[in-house]
Amino acid sequence: MEPKKKDLEFYNEEQLKHLFRVLENVNPKLKLQIKLAAMVGLRLAEIAGLCVESFDFENNTIYVDKTLQFDIEVRKLKILPPKNKKPRLVNVPKSLMRELKLFVDGY
Repeated sequence: MEPKKKDLEFYNEEQLKHLFRVLENVNPKLKLQIKLAAMVGLRLAEIAGLCVESFDFENNTIYVDKTLQFDIEVRKLKILPPKNKKPRLVNVPKSLMRELKLFVDGY
């Protein structure tokens, strides 16, 4: 017997609007991480693996080729390939890319 597939759940439009209202008063770094997950579908480990070179601000894309994961055996963080071992290019809304650019330029 095949394992039962987990049903995916998504925020509806009203829930996303509420989430973004709540995020207005959140630390900018955390706000961007949550937006990348909610708007682009990135996993937490993928977000943690992003570096400045991952962002293409002209084309509004992010190249996801690394994840940051904790190796329990050696008790250290490691940079690893994505979950399915295949890098991918994801499209990002222009408004979110503008926020990311402002954040990156601030550092």
